[in-house]
Amino acid sequence: MRGTLLTVLAMLQLGVAQRLPGIQSGRPRILNGEDALPSEFPFMVLVETSDGWICGGSLLSLRTVVTAAHCLQSKGVQYLPSQVTVTVGDHNRNLPEFTEIQVGVERVISHPEYGYFFANDIALVVLETSLDLLNPAASFFYNPLLLPDLSGDELYAEGASVTVTGWGETEVEDTATILQKLVTPVASTDDCLEYWKQEANMELDFLSTDGWVCTGKPPTTAHAYFGDSGGPLVVGNVDGTHTLVGIVSFGPGRPEPEMYVVNTKVLHYLDWIKSNLEGEGEETWLQLVGGDKEGVVVENTGSGSGLICGDQIGLAEVGAICRTLGFSQGTRIFPDDVIRRRNSPASQLITTLSIDTVAVMCPEEAGDYFKDCDRKPVSSFLPPCFKGEELAVRCFNRQWVHSIVMFTVKTKYREGGSTVRGKTSCSVQFLKNDESVDIKTDLDFYLIYLRGNGQVQVVDASVRPKVKSNSFKTKFESSVTTEKQLSGCLACFVSVKGMSDKPELRAYKIQSGCRFETERVEEWVDSWAKSGDRKPTREPL
Repeated sequence: MRGTLLTVLAMLQLGVAQRLPGIQSGRPRILNGEDALPSEFPFMVLVETSDGWICGGSLLSLRTVVTAAHCLQSKGVQYLPSQVTVTVGDHNRNLPEFTEIQVGVERVISHPEYGYFFANDIALVVLETSLDLLNPAASFFYNPLLLPDLSGDELYAEGASVTVTGWGETEVEDTATILQKLVTPVASTDDCLEYWKQEANMELDFLSTDGWVCTGKPPTTAHAYFGDSGGPLVVGNVDGTHTLVGIVSFGPGRPEPEMYVVNTKVLHYLDWIKSNLEGEGEETWLQLVGGDKEGVVVENTGSGSGLICGDQIGLAEVGAICRTLGFSQGTRIFPDDVIRRRNSPASQLITTLSIDTVAVMCPEEAGDYFKDCDRKPVSSFLPPCFKGEELAVRCFNRQWVHSIVMFTVKTKYREGGSTVRGKTSCSVQFLKNDESVDIKTDLDFYLIYLRGNGQVQVVDASVRPKVKSNSFKTKFESSVTTEKQLSGCLACFVSVKGMSDKPELRAYKIQSGCRFETERVEEWVDSWAKSGDRKPTREPL
């Protein structure tokens, strides 16, 4: 299969690959999985974008495809529907087949909380036309997948067999010519997480694995690989149908027997999937053009698509728009910030759409823009709306998101003395309205030392924030009191500038191996943060 086992924090596409035993040197030999039979997987589709991305996907209905959210984005910008095509009924990609149809896309719906480290990596694609209108025999050739029952936990038991399919990369082909299949076991999520901590060199404590189902229980010789992202993990049913268990999301950038592939756990997203399936035939919807969670707002109605004039729009209206899109809240942004981005799809689309001058009034907690808001057409009392006055918003679910992704400590004792020198590195993620804050101007950083008696002191250290890596590095030097052994633990502490005393606006992480109990440390840090004592000390550690 041609796909991409995702390298960490990179957008890739997965495929089924196999490592043969006995290869000792050179590039590992990668072979494709077993060829699928024609019509064996009548739910399988190929998702392609205008700049060459190739992913798998699967039918949930004759109108809607499910795939991975990262397949539909490039550098944080979601593809426009016009930039995505779906091919159904394909088997051999190099031959024309009577079952094969290429279909345009009407809507792209990514999960509203898709984000860092491929969290919530799931998206739906609504086709321009239902397949039964394109092929009278659609119900025979294309068989949508079933969704698991809420009681379907047994599908995810460690060791349970699932089948993954795709056209992913093999050693002999950049993209598999014939659809590949692979039967693989469900792996332990805990073991999978430990593997990814090592692979990513991060603690990953901030990461929820509730939406994960892992495959590739080591040692195993076959995996999904580059180009198979978005493809399905399924189990067969006695009546010939298939149930969707997962969606291929990411994996390492190299094949090896000990690796794990992470897939999106469909059971975890049943409510989101079902609510969006119910609306697949809607004639009115909103979309954001320009980013995954922000952009110029486009209204799609029975009469066509248009831009909203931002002149009369307030926070209540922005809130209604974002809630309609699946978020909890939002804020306005300048349209030029979106339109002027290099290669922005918004700048391309905006030239083809007019700005509709409408008066929109929404109640404070309106949940649906089209149903709950009073939208009136242009009238004489409204001034015209010109280019540059389009409504652009940023939508989000939490105003503040923050965590410390990684904290490393290196210490070195001066020979023949009682002085310790050290270096630390602390990587942080601080977002306001889902936008990264400026770590140099908006955050305070402290290297702190925790003693067994509950005392917390700020270590006298040089602090160097690095914007590109969202991290800060410190160097420190201090005498030690007990035979070159630190009696306490170092920790990095980060907060929004001037807000160290507010728990909701700060984060800290202790060096690995610290012997103090978490509850005690929380009490010590909270007491210190509220005391306001930020003066560095040269006292012995």
